[in-house]
Amino acid sequence: MKQAIKRIIIMATIGASAFAHAGEGARTDWFKDAGYGLFCCWSSQSVNADGSKKDYYTAVKEFDVAAFAGQVEEAGADLLVWFEPERVFAGSKLDQEHPERLLKNGTDSSRLLNLGEPKCRKWITDHVCRQIRENGIKIYRQDFNFAPLAFWRNGEAADRQGITENLYVQGYLQYWKDLLARNPGLWIDSCASGRR
Repeated sequence: MKQAIKRIIIMATIGASAFAHAGEGARTDWFKDAGYGLFCCWSSQSVNADGSKKDYYTAVKEFDVAAFAGQVEEAGADLLVWFEPERVFAGSKLDQEHPERLLKNGTDSSRLLNLGEPKCRKWITDHVCRQIRENGIKIYRQDFNFAPLAFWRNGEAADRQGITENLYVQGYLQYWKDLLARNPGLWIDSCASGRR
């Protein structure tokens, strides 16, 4: 039990960027010395060591995941990164370049990545596996923050309701199976916006 307590999970999200500035280190010695590893959380903005602030999107773009992953490894902890691969926003690069990979509900600014489409599922699997491999991610956390039913139903004939959902769920389960097969020892943690 004590060993498990000492293997603290790392959440590398934007609020952690203050810890990952070149040459600064992760100001976590007290936590490490106590045997706890280190922990970082996210916020709507990033505060730099000099007190200046960056908005969320700038911080995301500039965050050096590889540098942070190195600090996590140095601290003797495991890196957890929180993904939300299924949600795509209108106007994003993926929405503009590959709209055929997305399901829409007609009214929402979100799009749903169509895991029921094999080429789409292969693309996201390759992309996430590359992130896992290149950044030493040990724990994959997947979130989901909107209701998918309207996206699955949009465009389906009355006598075909459920087909898109069925294919999507099959693709979702295959995605997780592929993540585990391609990343031996990976832990998967899942949440869905507080019970959605």
